[in-house]
Amino acid sequence: MAPSKKSKKSKKDRKLKRNLSLVPVEPKAADSDWWDSFFNPRLGEYTDTETHSQAMLVVIDYETAIHLWKVDKFDFVVCMSAYIGVVFGSVEIGLVLVVAISVIRVPLFVARPRTFVQGNLPNSIVYRNVELYPNASNVPGILILEIDAPIYFANTNYLRERITRWINDEEDRIKSAGESSLQYVILDITAVGNIDTSGISMFEEVKKLVDRRGLQLVLANPGT
Repeated sequence: MAPSKKSKKSKKDRKLKRNLSLVPVEPKAADSDWWDSFFNPRLGEYTDTETHSQAMLVVIDYETAIHLWKVDKFDFVVCMSAYIGVVFGSVEIGLVLVVAISVIRVPLFVARPRTFVQGNLPNSIVYRNVELYPNASNVPGILILEIDAPIYFANTNYLRERITRWINDEEDRIKSAGESSLQYVILDITAVGNIDTSGISMFEEVKKLVDRRGLQLVLANPGT
């Protein structure tokens, strides 16, 4: 028996159109398939997995997702976690995932604070991150490092290793470039709001390190 025109039309209507608004709705029954109630029935019943997968891919703003990945990979993870939580669970699950990941980010950020080299902008007395400002130049014989988080017991080991690595890298760069030897290590701690006793001990160890290498350690903007 030949299929009716109505069934042919329904299959044709099942093709996903980008201008349709996808509206998630609550499950119709406790024992019903989640996929059966994902979309608003007013837009048609989409019950096969392939169609639902296509629908979920359509609602993703790929340009924004790629932009987030380039700017901040952690924000990208938060965004995708919210999306997956809402799509495969509920709005509440998506919110819980976002809040949980954001809370985890705080101790991670404090335990591994950013340290970066500052350079002098041309024709000015302003110093900025050399990675963000390619035209910022290194001051001969001086290494300027900025720390942008409180210093306490959880991050002192990390900071000591990072500062030592920056000094080693700078000395290697100077040797390869044939520039004047390193003389000063300046730590800009303008953004450091608090230093505990472990942080003070860390500075003492860094001071001993630079003394052994014949360098001078300078702390810039403490207590600001």
